[in-house]
Amino acid sequence: MCVICIKEKGLELPDKNILARCFEYNRDGAGIMYDMNGWVRIEKGFMSFNDLWKRICELDEVIGLRNHAVVMHFRYATSGSKDPGNCHPYPISDKTERLRKTVTKCRHAAFCHNGVIPEYSFPNSALNDTQHFSKRVLSKLSRVDKNFFHREETRDFLHTLCRSKLCFLDSSGQIYTVGEFKQLGACKFSNLNFMNRI
Repeated sequence: MCVICIKEKGLELPDKNILARCFEYNRDGAGIMYDMNGWVRIEKGFMSFNDLWKRICELDEVIGLRNHAVVMHFRYATSGSKDPGNCHPYPISDKTERLRKTVTKCRHAAFCHNGVIPEYSFPNSALNDTQHFSKRVLSKLSRVDKNFFHREETRDFLHTLCRSKLCFLDSSGQIYTVGEFKQLGACKFSNLNFMNRI
């Protein structure tokens, strides 16, 4: 099962050992999104923990990650290709090329997912269930209201629809979650399974 790690603005990142455990038990690639200058920036496709950690340290040195909201995703693939383009996070989009970009930025918001959405898992598709869910559901909601995930009723609806967990980060650095997240230290995680495998 994947894991999402959420760090709000003003807080410290989890220590290296925690993040290494997240990657160790979710080895199909990782990604990070963070707010910066009115954008959400996505960097993903880290297929080794060393590559991810190196980039986190670089970002921290250049922009000071404590001052930004940061969401990390560690993938355990259940559908779609196991490659950098299928790592999370994603822009809210119906465009395959945007969903698979490993470095991009979004003017409004981006998201990641933990769980399986069987109705959007298509055999022999290179895309995963989350990408199909973005194309067929989230992008349509966004056309009606770019802030759809701000409303609790809509987040409840999404939870009923996908029966799993989602995390949205908007360009102001606000984080919105769907489903139950667990506190560990200063951060929240979509699950703590990586801690149970000692």
